[in-house]
Amino acid sequence: MRVRRFLATAVVVLAITVAPASSDDSSLRDSRTLASVAVDLTAEPGTRPWLASAFEHNITRELSGFERITPIQPFAKAGFGTRDCGPDRSCRLRLYAKANVDIVLFGRVTDDEIRYELYQTWTPARLATGAILIGRDQTAIGLKHAVRDAFHPLLKHGGLLDQRPYMYGAKRAAASGWIAFPWLVVLGALAVLALPLAAAAVRMRSVRRVARLRSARRAAAIALCLIAVAGSSAVIDVAEIVRSAPALFAGIAGLAWGALVIAAGRSLFPPINGLTRIAHDDVGRIVSTWCLVVVQRLTLMLAVYAPFGVLAIWLGERLGTPDLWTLGLVAPAVAVFARVWLSSWVEAIAAVLDDKLVDGAASAANPWSREVADYLMGYVRRTGWDIDPRLLARVVFLPGKNVDGVISYGGGVTHARIVIDRRLLEMAMGELVEIKPADKPALWPDWTIATVQPRAASHGRRAVAAASYRGRKPRAASHAIVRKPLGQAATLLGHVVPAPGERVPLISDNPQDLAVVRALLSEHYPWDAPDPDEEFDATDPTDQDLLFGALVRELGVVERQGCQLQTVKLVLGQRFAALASRYPSRLADAYPALNFARHHFIQYLYYLWSRDPALLTARARADRLHDTSLNIFLRVREPASGAGALRRRLIWLSWFFAEPIVDPRETWMRRLVRSAVLVVAVAAAGALVKRSVDYHATYAARIEAQERARAAALLKQDEDRKQQEGPGHGKAQENQ
Repeated sequence: MRVRRFLATAVVVLAITVAPASSDDSSLRDSRTLASVAVDLTAEPGTRPWLASAFEHNITRELSGFERITPIQPFAKAGFGTRDCGPDRSCRLRLYAKANVDIVLFGRVTDDEIRYELYQTWTPARLATGAILIGRDQTAIGLKHAVRDAFHPLLKHGGLLDQRPYMYGAKRAAASGWIAFPWLVVLGALAVLALPLAAAAVRMRSVRRVARLRSARRAAAIALCLIAVAGSSAVIDVAEIVRSAPALFAGIAGLAWGALVIAAGRSLFPPINGLTRIAHDDVGRIVSTWCLVVVQRLTLMLAVYAPFGVLAIWLGERLGTPDLWTLGLVAPAVAVFARVWLSSWVEAIAAVLDDKLVDGAASAANPWSREVADYLMGYVRRTGWDIDPRLLARVVFLPGKNVDGVISYGGGVTHARIVIDRRLLEMAMGELVEIKPADKPALWPDWTIATVQPRAASHGRRAVAAASYRGRKPRAASHAIVRKPLGQAATLLGHVVPAPGERVPLISDNPQDLAVVRALLSEHYPWDAPDPDEEFDATDPTDQDLLFGALVRELGVVERQGCQLQTVKLVLGQRFAALASRYPSRLADAYPALNFARHHFIQYLYYLWSRDPALLTARARADRLHDTSLNIFLRVREPASGAGALRRRLIWLSWFFAEPIVDPRETWMRRLVRSAVLVVAVAAAGALVKRSVDYHATYAARIEAQERARAAALLKQDEDRKQQEGPGHGKAQENQ
């Protein structure tokens, strides 16, 4: 589907690009067999100006029927700068010659005729003079013949087309009009391209690490292409190559624009997965928030890419490229350069942030990375969320330092980082045990000994001697050791929690026998029986639920391509991060509510707001999760709970429940905004009404003046008619 959309967009852009190319200037055709002709008409004083413009288009359309002539369209002449010359014809000829126009028809238009002079630009010399009748008696056929007669010196056998000096191999200097790439521009582009990488190298004090970045390789490839094109353009006529294969280059332009349009569309219109899982009355809030986010992204994109658009126009003028190929080739090349440059900044900043925010290696080799991934996938399987594997492939989970909660950054050409505060990780999942059982098995003598607890409460983990066994245990490096961690809900009696050295061993130390015993114990409780097709769950029943909600939220940020902006916000500080972040934050908070993590995320926000772990749950069922969320909202609803961004986010999430929290402050602000809009609308309407009333006197005076002028004109016409008819005619009428 994506390939077909890409090809469809490319074909559309290709058609748009090629269609006007056939009627544009001489950039698409071989200048050795065609002559470019421009029609330059001006209206005489007293003649309506639109008449000259209309006949310019008419004569240009007539000339487009000749195979050996390429007429310059009137709109294309705006870039020649002939208007600055005024009536100076020699100045206009020089500009036309500079624009590689061969023949120019100058004409002065009156109501009855066009007095013209035909010039060639390479001498320059006047070739012919004459007049083209355009009065009421002229017909379309007659006008066509008159135009052909005017250009007869050019079209006849042995005429100017056959006499041009460059027809016989002596081409004019710079016939293409596309000058060689200035090396100053190339060096400036290389310096701009290397700026983010140089800044990262200075900040990290390591050129080797910067050289390993993916954006560094892309920047090197673009630099080589720039140097190769600049070097070859000094000895190769680029315009001649484009003219020789216009369809090929138009296709390249179409594909480039198609790729840019698709990339921009993905950034502007983020997906909203899970919209069908919520009540219909919640859809309006999410869609309206999504629309505001789209408007913010569009505004930001225009602000970021506007300088590059100006750069593309300037570069096209500097290189002497025709407007069509400036739009088709120069503009997408500058846009691709801009995307690579911006992605280089994001990757360079992300590499700098890794040293500041990540505890340990900022890669999948970090021991916490797989543990967090296993934690996430355990909840994904239990909730039934059909998560996209490609989304997880772009993300690496890392422990953080100097981080409050869970954040995400990176993205683009590099992988996205989801960084979790180390203290939050240890609270939700326990401490990470670096020593593996395969390395020192003496520390793990009774792996199969366990006890049964009625509930795995949030404080139950602390009651057990965690120093001897508890923690996130990486899988053994040796395949000879086969372990299956206990801790899954085998029966309604509770959870099986490992407790080595405290109880009598179970009936067997073989994982296969334990699986049989577990199935037998669950036989009378089919609703708790394990699914034989269920994948291996490496999580622990004492894992806190709040971390799942935070991870789902950041996964939504990655899916909507918001990590790159998050990277910039982390560098610029909290003040910039708070700027225009209300609606993107709400859309990000809605993602867990749409994808099975609503209650988990509410616990996460509540913990950040209150730092109270009393209401946090561990692997709780849906009913307990719902009751916990209601208890949290009871505390948030209290007037003494205060205000803040986290409380406002909790209040917004409460609207996904049956009894939402109504914030008086937000209601008051909404009413104030509506009142302000109403006042402005009434004031504007009043101003328009007052302006209309004030203008009425002026309008009446103008109408009266026009009536007097019309009456005076009629009286004058009557007097003129009587004077022309003579006194005798008037007396004859009186006698009759």
